[in-house]
Amino acid sequence: MEQPIIDPPIPLVGPIGGRFSPGKVIRIKGAVPSIANRFDINLQCGPQTAPRDDIVLQIAVRILDGFIALNSLQNGIWDDELKGHTQPIKRADHFEMVIVCDFNKFMVSINDQLVCDYPQRIHYDRITHLVIEGEVTVAEISDGSQASGKPPSYSEVVNVPPYPQDLSATSPPTHNSATVTVTSDSSPTAPELIPLTGAELNAPLSKPDKKSEPMGRVGIFVFFLVNIILGILLLTWVMFNA
Repeated sequence: MEQPIIDPPIPLVGPIGGRFSPGKVIRIKGAVPSIANRFDINLQCGPQTAPRDDIVLQIAVRILDGFIALNSLQNGIWDDELKGHTQPIKRADHFEMVIVCDFNKFMVSINDQLVCDYPQRIHYDRITHLVIEGEVTVAEISDGSQASGKPPSYSEVVNVPPYPQDLSATSPPTHNSATVTVTSDSSPTAPELIPLTGAELNAPLSKPDKKSEPMGRVGIFVFFLVNIILGILLLTWVMFNA
């Protein structure tokens, strides 16, 4: 959207100018009537509401039930519903909702309270329209570039420090307070290979020396042979003396 939308009628179906891509923000300031039960904010893949176009993200503020539900609609079928961590919107209250597009999720906060990190089930490139329905009054809708004068960077959106440009100025990695420094001399060297000559490659394999074999087998054979002879002699003596 090129300019903030002020006091739009509800229900609202409005195109989102440009791509709602990672780092972009949509801010919605509004108020809830004293007899409100529910209102929905949809990031849709088109303007149709009957039948409904695919919904990349629906934020269903269920005031009467006391929770916020988030879901996606694809080909007329709803996905599994997720509940937000908190529900800071009450009847007769003002609120400011911030929807942030990340690379693999959407972050939704209300009155500076994180409601939910919603996983990206449908790609953000398909978002074309913002739809607001239900019992709510909207005072202003703006995107991140209009609120800050320029599109916010990713590090500003998620509150993380930017990646250092001068890598040489960063300290070496540490583990358990011990500095680990990697240098070019620390890489292992491969062992030196000694090539074989033609005569060594064609030489027959050596056979084991028979003289070096142990005499255990011969001793066992002699032991059994002596016992067999003694047994025969003992049996003959018993037969003649019977």
